[in-house]
Amino acid sequence: MLNCLLFWACASNGPTTAPPVVNPSTETEVTVSDGVAVDLTSTVVQDPTFEPELWTLSQFQQPESVLIDFETSRMWVSNIVGQPDQKDGLGQILELNLDGQLISEDFTSGVTLNAPKGMCILDDSLYIADIDVIHVVSVHTGEFRYDVSIEGATFLNDLVCGFNEAYVSDSRKGRIHRIYKEGKSELVGDLSPMKPNGLAIQGIHLFVADFASSTVLRLLPTGQIDEKWTVPTAGLDGVAVLRDRSVVVSSWEGQAIYQLSPDGAVNTLAEGVKSPADFAVDQRHNRLIVPQLTEDQLRIIPMGWPGQKN
Repeated sequence: MLNCLLFWACASNGPTTAPPVVNPSTETEVTVSDGVAVDLTSTVVQDPTFEPELWTLSQFQQPESVLIDFETSRMWVSNIVGQPDQKDGLGQILELNLDGQLISEDFTSGVTLNAPKGMCILDDSLYIADIDVIHVVSVHTGEFRYDVSIEGATFLNDLVCGFNEAYVSDSRKGRIHRIYKEGKSELVGDLSPMKPNGLAIQGIHLFVADFASSTVLRLLPTGQIDEKWTVPTAGLDGVAVLRDRSVVVSSWEGQAIYQLSPDGAVNTLAEGVKSPADFAVDQRHNRLIVPQLTEDQLRIIPMGWPGQKN
């Protein structure tokens, strides 16, 4: 299974004419990660060797993605449980409070999940990537609404929601798809031989973490690569764009979390983080919540304002 897991990780986020991601109430540009506006400014971890808190619930079984809903002070964790590319019906979505306490170990009761990975929120729906389909359920109850099948997909991975649509990466095919709220989908970019993994949105741009390399891409609405940066190690998974326009990304090869400044300078936020998958930025508590897939645990990495000691 480990070989399959490592292949999945190497396989672990270019729109066509998507509009800018803009807050309709203020008409200001908003940074979105997993459908949640990230409200941190310049954030750093002062000491990469700081020993973080670990959440080790027995229900964690290959936790791949963490998604926070600040409106209800809860989070979801996707559990692969079985093989990451097999339709075995073993997958789960756990519901937790923001202290890491279990609320439900079967939030999507009645929905067959195989190997759920990325999640995001669009309106009052929770979108879940699962091999070749997007499950759409109620964000309030987990009740099934509909599925969106992605033609040709074999390894759907991360999801990110804007204000009117969602994007999903297919790491094995090297593709990115767009999903409309009415249930339609379209291919918006083919990045092969890259293996696009983590996704984030800022303004008109889609940010993509490539597991096959140490590259973070920024795509234009046309799907063309607008900019790219590199971090010290490959195997990139989760990605988020902070309000100061820095990019945070996790690396399996480096067992690290990196922060890229807009000018391309790299800061190591944390080291020794084995199998860091699709993390969540918890701006309310100034921390990252990082699922360690092969360790069956969540690692809590504190973040602080510049000059503040953790």
